[in-house]
Amino acid sequence: MYDAIVIGLGPAGSTAAYTLASKGVKVLGIDKVTFPRYKSCGGCISLKINNILDFDVSPTYEQTVYGGIFTYKSERPVEVNDTRPIGHNVMRTVFDNFLLQKAKDAGAEIIEGHRVTSIVDDGRSVTVKCEDGRAWSARFVIGADGASGFVGRNYFGLSPKKCAVSITSEVPYDKDKFEYPGKLFVDFGGVPFGYAWIFPKKNCLSIGIASDSIRAGKDIKK
Repeated sequence: MYDAIVIGLGPAGSTAAYTLASKGVKVLGIDKVTFPRYKSCGGCISLKINNILDFDVSPTYEQTVYGGIFTYKSERPVEVNDTRPIGHNVMRTVFDNFLLQKAKDAGAEIIEGHRVTSIVDDGRSVTVKCEDGRAWSARFVIGADGASGFVGRNYFGLSPKKCAVSITSEVPYDKDKFEYPGKLFVDFGGVPFGYAWIFPKKNCLSIGIASDSIRAGKDIKK
């Protein structure tokens, strides 16, 4: 019997598992994939993270952000600059795995590569079962597997069709020849019902698009 089971070990789930474990709570974390794993994302984190976490995440920083350039259909640029950092770009593969390791170090038990298939609440405890038949019980369950995850779909009526769909590519580049260090690029209008981005990292540019999955999801690859 655990005090809590966390389903989904992205930033939210790993942070929840870390916070509970560091306070002496017996917690189990479960994720359907094995870390480190790739995540489609621009990968810019806010400075507010320093007020949320009680440990240093700077080892995961790829590039510090000081401003951004916003365009409409790649034209009419609006540039925002600051002399102070406004965020940090990270690779989600590294960042998410870093947070998960912190949860492990704090004492959370972690199960990777197992998909949750059912949750049963009998009023006294909650039993979580995985596809291989194994089951665990806890006083509480935290669903942190995303808006289109198992918990949200099956127990809270969330629909993946109401979410956004995105495609990201990590394109190698010569950062010494890049003219816009520390800048984010965001374009509206070029992608219907969504936006496009370019976020510079240490050795690549994270280039991606995101769109409303109902209105433009089927055409996102175009």
